Order: sequence, then C-alpha cells, then structure tokens
Amino acid sequence: MSIHRMRKPPLGLSLVELMVAIAVSLVLLAGVYQIYMATKTSYRMDEGLARLQENARFALEFLARDIRMAGYMGCYTGNPGSVESILASTDFAWDFGKPVEGHEYTGSGGTADSDWNPPLGGTPLSGQVSAYSDIIIVRRMAGNGIRLVSPFSDSAQLFIDPAYSSMFQIGDILMVTDCTKASIFQATNIQPAGGKINVVHSAAGTVSPGNSTPLLGNSYGADAEVAKFVTHAYFVGPGASGPALMRARLQNSGGTATTTIEELVEGVESLQVLYGVDGDGDGVPNQFMERDAVPDMADVVAVRVGLLLRTPEEVPKASATPTTTLLGESITPPSADRRLRRTAVITVGIRNRLP
Repeated sequence: MSIHRMRKPPLGLSLVELMVAIAVSLVLLAGVYQIYMATKTSYRMDEGLARLQENARFALEFLARDIRMAGYMGCYTGNPGSVESILASTDFAWDFGKPVEGHEYTGSGGTADSDWNPPLGGTPLSGQVSAYSDIIIVRRMAGNGIRLVSPFSDSAQLFIDPAYSSMFQIGDILMVTDCTKASIFQATNIQPAGGKINVVHSAAGTVSPGNSTPLLGNSYGADAEVAKFVTHAYFVGPGASGPALMRARLQNSGGTATTTIEELVEGVESLQVLYGVDGDGDGVPNQFMERDAVPDMADVVAVRVGLLLRTPEEVPKASATPTTTLLGESITPPSADRRLRRTAVITVGIRNRLP
C-alpha cells in the first residue's frame, strides 16, 4: 500500500516577505512620483512660456496696429493742427491736433498724478495707471469714410446715403474731409429727410462735449467723406487677475462721448515707450528718446514700445526674477515672486509721417 501525504494548505506571506514587498513598492512609487512631478513642472514651465509668447504677440499687435495709423485722416494730408474743430472742449479725448502723445513715468513706485510727466490730473487716466508704466495716446480716423451726397454740406448738417444710416449715432465724434481741408464735430442728431440722412451738428442739446457753434467754417462737396474719429490710450493697470495691458478708448454711450477703460492682455507688468524723433526732416528718426525729452511731438515719426510680461501663475522651482532692464528703465519684481518673465520690444513707424 502506498501512503499519500497530505499537502499543507498555504499559510500566506511571512512578515519579512511583506516588508520587502512594501519596500520595493515604495521605491517604485517614489520613482513614478518623481517622474510625474518632473513632467508636471516641465509642462507648467512650457505652458507658462507659451502663454508669455502668446500674450506678447497679442499685445504688440494691438499696439503696433494702432500706433502705425496715428494721425490717419483719410485723404487729408495737411497739418493736424490746421484741422477745424467746432467741439466745445479740447480736453484729453478731444485734442485731435496731437495724433501721438504720451506720459512718461518719472516716479519711484508711486501712482500719484504727479508721478507722470505731463501729470495725469484732469484726464480719465488719473488713478487708473500702475507704477512703472508709460502711457501712449493715439488719435486717428477710424476706418474708411462715407461719401457725402447732394446737397452735401448745408448749414448745420451733412448729407449721406440712407444705406449708411446705421454707421453713425447721436454723440459720435466725426471728421469730414475733401483732402484739402477737414473739420471735426459731434453729431447731435441723425435723421432721415428727403430720401437722405441728415447728420446734424448743432450747438443745442445735451450731448457731451457738444459743439461750440452749429456752423462749420468749411463747406464740402461731392468729393468729401465723413468718418468717426477715435482716441486710444494704452497703459498698464490692474486687470481682473493682476497687471494687464489696458486701453482707454473714446466711446459713445447714450449720446455722450465718454472714455471707457478695458483690459486687453493679462500679465503685462510694464509698458515703456521711446519716441523716434526726426531732427532733420528726412522722415527717418535720428534718435529715440523718452517723452519728457522730446522737444516737439510733431517731429515723432516712429515709436519703440517695450513690454515686461509675466506668467499668470508662479512656476515651481523657478528662481526669483532679478531686476529687468527695459528700454533703459530698471524694473524690480517682487522678491518672493517665482513667475517667469520675458520682455518684448517692437519699433513701429507712423505711416502718416513717413516719406
């Protein structure tokens, strides 16, 4: 007879085997965690750099497109200071005799009106601009004009085709030109009459800034066109999630021309501006200088804009950002700040002042 031995049932892992298994698992998990954290950090840095590049591209495009067209007045190529204006105010938003203007930051961290040269007192920008940010202001005609129709210019009104009745509203600041002369006024009424649209510019009414007189000194015929006129000011101010590139623009609100401030691009910490001055009249800038050093803004033919941008969030293991020099200005970010930063610079020629 053969004897069959009963096998012992499995009794599980010993304590030593279990501890060895846990130790090996911890080593493997630590390696996986290190790879995950390194990949996440690398991703956040790459994403931050991509956001910086994208924001810089958008910001420079906004600025360059507008600065390039500063002083655009349709077919009129005369002196902007010779344009007739019947507006009742020549304040910040209505000073159309200065197509390009600026305010240089001269403070040391403050944001009082006197920290800019010229000071910001009396402008819609007072209390809106961050420290270490210059301001550049552009004034121009917006887009193509609309031709006048017969009887063209009559007393206190102009006449346009009814097909363009929705182009203008009461309160709009408008410019009319026939290439040899130009006039600026505010539309106080837009009304149909005799199969045409009358654009009225009377002195009566409650619109702001209003017209000082209902009559234009110039008369216009079939070769004249009328279009909106705009004022844009660019600067750095507090946005929804931190410093941002802001724009103050002339806007019609309920028949009143007002200045509205809007956020364009987040993460912009500083805006620095240099003006290319043509000292010998050949249309080429001889030197770039700060606004408070420019003897006559009428000699500015180009603008150099510099931006300091930062990532929206801090990046792990990124070193604290040292002092940055941007167009000759030293800017020191917060010492505990670990955001990535980059500078972006562009030089833009003012088309209406180039040969």
